Amino acid sequence: MSLSKLFLIVALICFILEALGSRIKMRAPFGLLGAGLAFLTASYLF
Repeated sequence: MSLSKLFLIVALICFILEALGSRIKMRAPFGLLGAGLAFLTASYLF
């Protein structure tokens, strides 16, 4: 598995957790949306 695919999978997991967390009013200690965008950007760079 290449590094870009791994980063893309992690980004999708972050986006899904952010969406689920906003629906059940669960807040993560850090922004999962920002983390998802960072991993998505990293997947395009590698």
